[in-house]
Amino acid sequence: MRSALVVCLIALVASAAPVSRGLSGAIACRAGQTVRLVHRYGNIFARRALDDTLAVDVTVRVEAADRKRAAAFASEVELSLAAWADTVFASVLYPELVDPAPGFSYEVDLVLTIPDGVRFEASNAFGDVEVTGLTSGSAVSSRYGDVRFSACHDVHAEVSHGDVHVVGGSGLLGVNCSYGNVYLDETTDRVAVENRYGNVRAAKLDGDVTISNVMGHISADGGRGRWCLVSRYGEIAAYLDDSMLTKLDVIAELARVRLLLPDLLPFRIEGRTNAGEIGTPYRFKKHADGDQHRLTGSRGRGGPAIVFTGAWSDFYVGPDEGDTSR
Repeated sequence: MRSALVVCLIALVASAAPVSRGLSGAIACRAGQTVRLVHRYGNIFARRALDDTLAVDVTVRVEAADRKRAAAFASEVELSLAAWADTVFASVLYPELVDPAPGFSYEVDLVLTIPDGVRFEASNAFGDVEVTGLTSGSAVSSRYGDVRFSACHDVHAEVSHGDVHVVGGSGLLGVNCSYGNVYLDETTDRVAVENRYGNVRAAKLDGDVTISNVMGHISADGGRGRWCLVSRYGEIAAYLDDSMLTKLDVIAELARVRLLLPDLLPFRIEGRTNAGEIGTPYRFKKHADGDQHRLTGSRGRGGPAIVFTGAWSDFYVGPDEGDTSR
């Protein structure tokens, strides 16, 4: 009886084992064109090609209680590459949708190599998207999954449930994210981030930077250029350590703000908050008129001009007091 049970269990496990299938395709793609991909379930990896050919490698994985059913579904998945005017459409074609069944699932991962000078646009429903080394523009939208850009120029991300990571980016960066975190590192030129219900972590950004966050934490470490940080119902911690940061504007509503400055950094500061407090160990001019509190002061010559405005928000201006969240 025990041996029969073991045989039945082995047969059940074997029947439920995933079925995998690989596909590939390629098409000529010239500079100035756009590669457009709409995807359903699975991860997308895009990187720079060494020639003028768009190549796509596909991995299909299907799981089902009935292995034959899984194999039949996987065998009917196809890859389509078609050019029309200045756009190359990449699509994964699926068989007719099967009836929902317990244990049946599938995902399709794609790896694209994209020629230099070609723009990449992708929309994904469920899965992560990773873009590396594309310098002619990328736009990615994702419903559920993380999006990562590395060493890319001119990127835009729309993510509704997932994190956004940008490392070594340049040009125009636009991020619209909700229910996820945003991580920016060594990104230059023009940065615009709107985030809701998550945190934003920015390090060593250089250029015109605007970060707006609702119900989350903004942490800005270093940086140059002109910055604007906006927080509603959250927190801001800005660690300023470079005199090449020319301007910092901070706007806060129902938030807590810490502006942390090393001893050797020169700066000028002025700000006000309504129905909030301003704390500082520096000997700046402070004035209170009813619920409104003001602060003005400077240290040294040059450095950033810091301006803050708050409503129902508290501000601290001073040295880094060993903040462990940095």
